[in-house]
Amino acid sequence: MSLVINWLVLLIFSGAGVYIAQWVVSQSYERWKGPANPASIGFLYALIIASVIGFSYIGALVVYNKILVDSAFLEFTGAGGVIKFLLVFSGVWYALVYAWPSRHGLGRK
Repeated sequence: MSLVINWLVLLIFSGAGVYIAQWVVSQSYERWKGPANPASIGFLYALIIASVIGFSYIGALVVYNKILVDSAFLEFTGAGGVIKFLLVFSGVWYALVYAWPSRHGLGRK
């Protein structure tokens, strides 16, 4: 039963990561007052991705240290490990696609 609960917690964390990534991206682009040249848009994109990585990493540390205590579940080996890694950083993968500048009309003239 503990294994099912661990996977459920990881799936919930993954969904929350996507929601947080969407929030960070939308807030960043709404508040952007800088120029729309490629260098500044690239810098904004890098900052968005870095902040989502930070949220995901801190969240993963809390989840893995406080909630998921089964030592077998903490191993990132094989196909299960790849799936766990993808789920932990699902917000980052979502932000990479969702935050792309052309999607929000920035940098167009």
